[in-house]
Amino acid sequence: MRAKHGDYDGLFKRLLASHGFEFETYPVLDGVFPADAQAAQGWLISGSKFGVYEDNDWIAPLEEFLRQVYSAGVPIIGICFGHQILA
Repeated sequence: MRAKHGDYDGLFKRLLASHGFEFETYPVLDGVFPADAQAAQGWLISGSKFGVYEDNDWIAPLEEFLRQVYSAGVPIIGICFGHQILA
């Protein structure tokens, strides 16, 4: 699937291309996070091959970042893994 359709970020860019959105991808698996919750007008947390309850060192910082996004009132949507970590 990846060879044919690309990664999750590419899938969502193509899906939403006609709506005028601009996208920037943050590879949180590599410890790369946005500067702050208001670095974007909205956030889309995609799917992942990893589970929310796995012991990966990037999960806790992602949870904290998402708490900041929620507290700041910035729109956010989660898809698959994304909705699980938001919950």
